Amino acid sequence: MKYPLRLENPPIVDVILEFRFKSEIPSELIAGALWAKLSPTQQKFLKFEKLPTANIPKQLLEMNPNWKIQPHFQFSSNEILILIGANAVSFSVRSKYVCWEKFLEKCNDYLESFYQTGIANSFYRVSLRYINFIDGDIFKLGNYSINCNNLRIESDSENIKFRMREANSNVVILSIMNDATITSSFKKDFVGKHGSIIDIDSSREGCFTKESLNELICSIHESSKKHFFMTIGTELLNSFKPCWE
Repeated sequence: MKYPLRLENPPIVDVILEFRFKSEIPSELIAGALWAKLSPTQQKFLKFEKLPTANIPKQLLEMNPNWKIQPHFQFSSNEILILIGANAVSFSVRSKYVCWEKFLEKCNDYLESFYQTGIANSFYRVSLRYINFIDGDIFKLGNYSINCNNLRIESDSENIKFRMREANSNVVILSIMNDATITSSFKKDFVGKHGSIIDIDSSREGCFTKESLNELICSIHESSKKHFFMTIGTELLNSFKPCWE
């Protein structure tokens, strides 16, 4: 299937690129080390904030490993949001999403600073999550329907989830909701709107060095892109103003 090079009017509510790593270093030291590696220009436009989750006692963090991937600190600007936890760092867009290449370029600027801290020499999970808003019922506008024994299931409110493992070991979790209200987004005109959500979370787990990350990131991006365009129909695609060259 041929995909457009970009969408002039992308339906993206949020996009998050996350890296998980193993470290015994406290999150406040990780955040401080990353901040110290940023250039003065980068620091000038970022706000360094401590989040309430940073106050969770160490003993409780050890009891629940999931808390160690929760963000404890954030660096934020009008363009990007960086979340730092004891075992994870993520990057999220805060301004207009122009295209994948521009977003990745900005993330790589900060990711290089993270490499320089020496905190993580390898990563055990990399993920890319796109949350898209569709103005209307996706089950009527897109390419998905719900069937059981060849009978169409009709419902005023549908919330379905697919989990797919691809041949390259990428795992894609596709969640579709047709009864959702946007409560927050970098695109202010989305906030408060009611419609459908296409949530695509693509990831791969293993042991990855920083040298292998670019190829891996591009692979999971391809998985996300493929499933997005498989989900929407031609009419929806045209409404996003695709550019083919």
